[in-house]
Amino acid sequence: MEMGSTHKAWFLGIDIGTGSCKAVVADENLEILGFGTSDYGGEDPRVKWLEQNVYEILSATIESSLKAIDKAKVEKNKCVALSIGGALHTFLPVGDDGDPLTPAITWADVRAAGYAERLRLSGLGLELYKRTGCPPHPMYPFYKLLWLKEERPEVFKKTRRILSVKEFVFHRITGKYAVDYSLASGSGFLNAKTLRWDELALEVAGVKPDIFSPLCEPTSSFSFVNEEIAQKIGVPQKTIVVMGSSDAVNSSLGAGAVSPNQATCMVGTSGAMRVMERKPIIDEKMRTWCYAIESGRWLIGGAINNGGIILDWLKDVLEISSTSDILSMAEKSEIGGKGVICLPFFAGERSPNWNFNARASILGLTLEHKKEHIARAFLESIAFRLRSVQNALSELVPDIGEVRVSGGLTQSSFWLRMLAGVLKKEILVPAWKETSALGASIWAMIGAGVFNGLGDASKLVKVEEKFEPDPQEVQTYDRTFRLYEKLYNLLSPIFSEFSALY
Repeated sequence: MEMGSTHKAWFLGIDIGTGSCKAVVADENLEILGFGTSDYGGEDPRVKWLEQNVYEILSATIESSLKAIDKAKVEKNKCVALSIGGALHTFLPVGDDGDPLTPAITWADVRAAGYAERLRLSGLGLELYKRTGCPPHPMYPFYKLLWLKEERPEVFKKTRRILSVKEFVFHRITGKYAVDYSLASGSGFLNAKTLRWDELALEVAGVKPDIFSPLCEPTSSFSFVNEEIAQKIGVPQKTIVVMGSSDAVNSSLGAGAVSPNQATCMVGTSGAMRVMERKPIIDEKMRTWCYAIESGRWLIGGAINNGGIILDWLKDVLEISSTSDILSMAEKSEIGGKGVICLPFFAGERSPNWNFNARASILGLTLEHKKEHIARAFLESIAFRLRSVQNALSELVPDIGEVRVSGGLTQSSFWLRMLAGVLKKEILVPAWKETSALGASIWAMIGAGVFNGLGDASKLVKVEEKFEPDPQEVQTYDRTFRLYEKLYNLLSPIFSEFSALY
């Protein structure tokens, strides 16, 4: 897409993801004028996905924004508003001075697994889920706080606030502590029905509400106070800063999926399938989560730990230069990887079974198999994980008609055809693939009064491609998926034994 424009008014959307920060410059017609990205530091993926330096993330926020603005070739003083989206479930204790006491701990860190398991077995985890919409799992800051109190008491004693990474960046820009409903909901401390900090969660954790930032709607507007950051980004200090939402909500919004009959399927570092609803929906079987977005709107769905992160692992192990090479390699294999099936739990499991002790397995290998069969099995395993989430979600929201996609998989027609076959759904690909950053810019426009709400803005999101499931491929994927489920059920009981040993 050609960048640059002579448009006058423009908006900046920033997406602080797990692996990088991305930014878009867009006008009120949702035309993308410029795009920029900046990766975070850290060479070792075993550490990079678990703990991150928030000052590096702040620098990446500035750098990606500056790149987007430079490519847009817009008049810098014409920026009306910006909004920041942030990854869910990040955990950052800060002291009285607002400085971090630890690195930011991401969703992938499972040191709190024992605390989540303890509450799950006691039944308290289920009660908390019914109130907060968050199943007992170590990714949630609620359980990370329990871990911090017990394992790092010297840090907890110094902790004045618990922030997300987005809140840290937001405070550096505006001088205000504030959190949107979505990020608050993803902490495990927000009551999904009342949209207030949950009394039971606070009691169990032994903390008071003032350890968290004040709650606010995603359309709330703030002012820039940090002139230095404004200058570095390249926007006037008068620019409106709109609170915005999480990267998950923004991904759906940027894809144009804001109705209950529209699901969003995302594969980036992790993966997810989700639907926006006008009421909170709590699953009796505790397979899905329920996060607030704004007053009168919720995000229902499930997330998988093992998305693009397992392709990065495979790329490193096979010493392949890029993920695109893995996709090309996998395309050489027939459906089903010639009998190879992967259970892709390299980083544990989230939805629908929430088994953080789950371990990865590659089954069916013989001397005839080659790299392309393993590559294909890895890609199919991600699709199978998403189908497991879809199966659970469809019981709660039965009228899902279309699936819109976002994230890295939008770059591969091969992978999209595979996903259509596995999910047995029509796949719609938005014209602009970086939907989380676009979603952030939409919040900036809503906050500035350009749109009346999400439905108004979503009408301008363009669809570029559609992929229909192939009936013959569907049959093959169905057979493979059934075997995948049998293998999971057989191996699931011994995952905890592996966890105890290693």
